[in-house]
Amino acid sequence: MSAGDEIWLPSGERAVVLVAHPDDETIGCSVLLARLGGLVTLVQATDGAPRAEEVIRRAGFSSREEYAEARRAEVRAALSIVGVAPEQHVEIGLVDQEAAESMPLLAARVREILLEKQPAFLLTHAYEGGHPDHDACAFAARAAVDAVERERGSAPALLEMALYHRYGGSLQTFTFVPAGGEVEYTHSLDEGERVRKARMYACHASQKGVLAALPIGVERARRAPLYDFRRPPYSGTLQYETFSLRMTKERWLELAAEASGLWDKKISVLSVLSVTPW
Repeated sequence: MSAGDEIWLPSGERAVVLVAHPDDETIGCSVLLARLGGLVTLVQATDGAPRAEEVIRRAGFSSREEYAEARRAEVRAALSIVGVAPEQHVEIGLVDQEAAESMPLLAARVREILLEKQPAFLLTHAYEGGHPDHDACAFAARAAVDAVERERGSAPALLEMALYHRYGGSLQTFTFVPAGGEVEYTHSLDEGERVRKARMYACHASQKGVLAALPIGVERARRAPLYDFRRPPYSGTLQYETFSLRMTKERWLELAAEASGLWDKKISVLSVLSVTPW
């Protein structure tokens, strides 16, 4: 284990992990989850089931509700492999591909969890243009941490994990978009960790095609930079612009600007009342 591992793979400290979908936790931080076990709270923003009927049918399900329930069972099975119990799994319940439409609500819920759990750190997605729901989690995590900092005078460290993006013109996995010289921590999985992660991958049977493009080998994290969410993470085509989603880059940026304004207006209320006004 390297010195970097000791920073982002600590033992004996409470952590909150915010992910967009069932399987993101397996892809991005299986080693961290295994290391912390009962000390981690996994917060899942969406139920993993989009509204698009063709996507639901292609996955082998007859309804969005059936697909969502299957994905819940998959993630619970994967989490059991690393010792994360169902009561440590918090489901926000947003619709897959629609998290950006509820960023203030998501931030408010994450803030509540941080105040309740008082973790040493919060790990979430990088703002990398891989999926709009991932980017919504990046926004919500920063907003929630900043709110806790203002209210309490201190807040958990905000870390982010690398999944995938299109910086440089082609799909990149388990790397970060360059941002402000932040130190990156790389953990190369040993044989036992690879076997365990493969077992977790196998639990997510409905996502077999997606996971095939995300090889088991390394997991990376860094402290989250201070992003400007009113701008794209980089110039050029984002990964989610290359496949058909109901969310466009332009619409995501509009929603981020709107969410930023709403959050700024509500932050004074949060500070004075210590309640969530949504």
